[in-house]
Amino acid sequence: MTLVAWGFLVRAAVLAAGSIAAACSPSGDAPGPAAAAATPSPGRLVYLAEPCPTCHGHGREGTNTGPALHGLRAHWDEDTLARFLHQPVAFKLADPRLATLASRYKSDMPALFADPARVSALARYLLFE
Repeated sequence: MTLVAWGFLVRAAVLAAGSIAAACSPSGDAPGPAAAAATPSPGRLVYLAEPCPTCHGHGREGTNTGPALHGLRAHWDEDTLARFLHQPVAFKLADPRLATLASRYKSDMPALFADPARVSALARYLLFE
């Protein structure tokens, strides 16, 4: 079987499975609340698209190169966190708590975010999800 034929069969199987799932749902529509809950938030998508998981872990659990990112509301509000994401080095120099973290985690966090909408989405994700 050629690669093209194999690809066609795989696509056909996926389409058939989707049709069967939609037909079996109570309303006959495709995915319900469970599927919607599985859709990542915009902030989660930003987190995954940037190199954040490399240092902070896929689940924000922290690694040897970056701290865990849970319980951030104890230290941040959305506006301040968004400003930090724009200029992490400047904040590290001005905040003793961040300076202590920086001495433990030797890699500097890069300033990656130029788009304010992406920064806000990421800040909301880190603070509220």
